[in-house]
Amino acid sequence: ECLTSIFDPITIFSLILTATFHDVCHPGTNNLFQQNAQTSIAIKYNNMSVLENMHLAVGLSLLFGNEKQDEWDIFEGWTEDDRARAEEIMKESILNTDMAHHFANLDHLESLIEQVHTMAKDITEEHGNNAEIGGPQPRPILSILAQISHQAKSGEGGGLAQTELEGKCNQLAGLLAEFIMHGADISNPAKTEVIALNWGRRCFDEFFAQGIIVSKHVPLSRS
Repeated sequence: ECLTSIFDPITIFSLILTATFHDVCHPGTNNLFQQNAQTSIAIKYNNMSVLENMHLAVGLSLLFGNEKQDEWDIFEGWTEDDRARAEEIMKESILNTDMAHHFANLDHLESLIEQVHTMAKDITEEHGNNAEIGGPQPRPILSILAQISHQAKSGEGGGLAQTELEGKCNQLAGLLAEFIMHGADISNPAKTEVIALNWGRRCFDEFFAQGIIVSKHVPLSRS
């Protein structure tokens, strides 16, 4: 319920759709291997988020490109603006799954959360309990985002501080949308033991298979 208050149906639909192809055509090796082996996709994408760019290109080609088929044209009837927005959400979500950006993006996320908490607390202290945004103890960030989103849609609030907080919340919500896919992508340890162990073994199999390939090619760094 909180997420549906923060994100509109296009965002939610786009994230769900992204989950279906975010790892499509994965070769079972990582980006560092692709770069060191100078594979065709590493060269094509200039060693930048190689696999993520490949997954994105394959998926978007099926959805919008020359491989699209009428029977799966799920965007038929969408406006051009809505379709472009969905495409942008899918693009940013998949590119954000590159672990190379994990810590920088996490720092950015934590910084935005701290800024929102501080701004919400300042508004509450200035306007008293009528604001009901912050407080002595930080409220859950999703709760704050949901409330600010509701106030913006209903025309409540007002004032420069409130407007600035809305802008910061929108910025944070956009980043959170990207992190939802990234969080799901690395969420295996949070699953039940049976599922986590099953997929963990599959990952080990991939890692060892990559190691065997690397060991046969001395110029490739052991990744």
